Order: sequence, then C-alpha cells, then structure tokens
Amino acid sequence: MLQLLIRNTVTDPAKWKEVYDAHSEDRSNAGLGQLQIWNDVSDANTIWGLYSVSDQSRAQEHLDDAKTKMVDDRAGVQSSEYHFLKTA
Repeated sequence: MLQLLIRNTVTDPAKWKEVYDAHSEDRSNAGLGQLQIWNDVSDANTIWGLYSVSDQSRAQEHLDDAKTKMVDDRAGVQSSEYHFLKTA
C-alpha cells in the first residue's frame, strides 16, 4: 500500500484546518484518502497528515499544481515536506 506523509508548518492551525476542510474534494480527485491528521505536541504550528494513495502520478500532479499552492497560501502554509512511503 502506497501512502503519503506530509508535514506543514502553518501560521494559524485553525485557519489552516478551515481551508484544508474546504478542499477535501480536490484531494479525493487526486487519489488521496485522508487517514490521519496530527498536531505536533511540541510545536502547535506543525501539522502532519497521512494519506492513502491510489495513483502516485495523480497525487504528485496535485502536490505540484498551482491551485494547490494557492490553497496553501490561503491556509497560511509557510513550509511543507512530503514523502511517498510503502509498507516494508
């Protein structure tokens, strides 16, 4: 099973969540299924997300898409890091 782990550093976690929730259809259309969202206990402005991935190329296109970058800007994302992972 392919999964995607994302770390976002945000300016306002509540604002990020509001914008994030409004774009669930975009993630679904990119073949991403939300498995878990975590707030980092040691840094409230760090959000972690784990997703199932049905199609890596579609998911990558979504991550690289200008619309996704605009959504991230509106959500106050300061930095992101992501990794595609598979079960060992």
